Amino acid sequence: MTFTEKGFDVLDHDTWKSSETFLSENPQSKFGQRKFVKSPLAHVPSEGYTKRYNHSKSSIVWLEWMMKEEKMSIQHALNRGEFKIPGTKFHVDGYCQETNEVFEFLGCLWHGCKKCFPCERSGTKTSLTKQSMEELYVVTKKREKTIRELGYRYRRIWEHDFASQLKSNEGLKLFAGNLDIEERLDPRLAFFGGRTDTTKLYHKVENEDKIKYVDFTSLYPWTNKYCRYPLHHPEIITKDFEELDTYFGLCKVKILPPRHLYHAVLPYRCHGKLTFPLCRTCADTKHQGKCTHNEQERSITGTYATPEVMVAKEKGYRVLKLYEVWHFPDDTQYDKHTNSGGLFTDYVQLFLKIKQEASGFPHTVRQRKKNETTFDCIKKMKA
Repeated sequence: MTFTEKGFDVLDHDTWKSSETFLSENPQSKFGQRKFVKSPLAHVPSEGYTKRYNHSKSSIVWLEWMMKEEKMSIQHALNRGEFKIPGTKFHVDGYCQETNEVFEFLGCLWHGCKKCFPCERSGTKTSLTKQSMEELYVVTKKREKTIRELGYRYRRIWEHDFASQLKSNEGLKLFAGNLDIEERLDPRLAFFGGRTDTTKLYHKVENEDKIKYVDFTSLYPWTNKYCRYPLHHPEIITKDFEELDTYFGLCKVKILPPRHLYHAVLPYRCHGKLTFPLCRTCADTKHQGKCTHNEQERSITGTYATPEVMVAKEKGYRVLKLYEVWHFPDDTQYDKHTNSGGLFTDYVQLFLKIKQEASGFPHTVRQRKKNETTFDCIKKMKA
């Protein structure tokens, strides 16, 4: 954007005005001046929406392994919910009613592990709680002491110890690999960046074939203006799911791609790259031959926006399991007929004209009448 003495033009009710004119007519509008108003956009807590009852995949694997090895029933987050010790605020990772035993899986970072953090324990702090490693360790030991004094048996395992067992114990490794357990939904994992791939490396032109270069201009502004966007905070759903098309937001899902599809829809991360496979195992093993894997081996587990998954279903994908959904009851979308709604509509309409002028006329409108304004061209293209 280039600023001149006259400033820049502003779209005001289908009329382009200089910024000087617009500001003189609308003194309440100040470019660059912050306005502190209630935003329809949610500020997601840095620790997520499930901080209080959060659990790790490793903790569930350990508890399930204990149930198998010692033939006991342990209550945890994924069966009957975390057990709350009466008279306290403690929610424990696992609890066996028959033996009155509490099970705690201690994450090294969150409980101040002395083995993993042996140095500068008072100065090393977590980014979320701002507590030092030593403070976290003291709190952990006090919690253990309180639980024991209340008459409960207490068993714990440190995260690094379980990681070592997982590497050395083949039975545990096989057991963990067969468990269908997933971490909680992380919204950042639904962002994959741009898609660049090669469909055909060489094409020989025959007869009247033409090779063309096609580019979508202003695709992001178009999306920001015309597409549906969520507002406010979501509902977090982890059980009793309805049909996926009743939700709008994010979902963590296990989904099975079709066997024959030229362009896959959903991305999958492996080997440090973003891929679009029809078989997860083929992508993981870099298999180049005919796929012979079964449905479970071919299925992909990932976090996606629900509109993406709906398109995938239209192309033959099948949802095998829903793990978690963030459903946004409130949303907004631009209405062409009423010229209202949309999350970024005003922003796009204000600055897109400047971008279009900087890019110059498309070749399809260069031969139009000289007295036809840029605004007329843009308005016709929008229509």
